[in-house]
Amino acid sequence: MATTKKFKLAHVQSRSYKLARGRRYYYVYVDGRGAGYVSERAFARSKMSLVKSVSLVNNELDTNGFVTTDAINYVTDKHGSVVDVNSVKRSTDRISEKTPVRYVVTYRYGKASGKVTVTVRNDANEGISKADAKLGKGGNVGKTWFPHELAFRGNYNAQVYPAHLRGY
Repeated sequence: MATTKKFKLAHVQSRSYKLARGRRYYYVYVDGRGAGYVSERAFARSKMSLVKSVSLVNNELDTNGFVTTDAINYVTDKHGSVVDVNSVKRSTDRISEKTPVRYVVTYRYGKASGKVTVTVRNDANEGISKADAKLGKGGNVGKTWFPHELAFRGNYNAQVYPAHLRGY
């Protein structure tokens, strides 16, 4: 039988680095505890992660437009540090949703670059439908998926909720 491992995500941060033999070594903290020095080569350097495409609905009343920094997941500099998205050069800052058209926005920071296709769709009524749906067969409204609610009814495992929390 195959077993699967569940991985817990950790919070990793660094506040300082040292230079040794021409390379940077960052002192990293994992979940608030000092873990030691790590070479900057362990980090994604000069990388950019963007969404593949953005699809907008035509909106003739649009006053702000789509902010193109919203298509950026992350950008790292040559040392692997995350960069503020506002420092990334973009071919345009905002895209109006008033005119249906397809744009290609280019992004650049150092050696990292990428493109995102932004489409403003033509149908201004897309997503608006007639409310003629009929009610389906209902389920059991007396049951809940929240164990803490079951605990206060006295129906949950005592190992998870001590007696003083179970309400009886």
